[in-house]
Amino acid sequence: MKAVKKKVSDITVDELKTIIHEVIAEDIEAWRETFEIIADKKLITQIKQAGVRDKFIGAILSACPILPEVFPSIAKDATP
Repeated sequence: MKAVKKKVSDITVDELKTIIHEVIAEDIEAWRETFEIIADKKLITQIKQAGVRDKFIGAILSACPILPEVFPSIAKDATP
């Protein structure tokens, strides 16, 4: 959709209805995608595991900042 600047007073009722329908359709699509992700138990499990793993690595690096120098793979794993 090409953006065209118009004053509100220049928009017809049909144009306003079209704009509203397009915005609602975009929102519905975004929510549909969100619900698909939530419904995908395998994906949610992977997301949760990644979050726990990142927190664990972060905690280890905070406790012992010299570890990345000793084990470079830890530093590599800690970067997103």
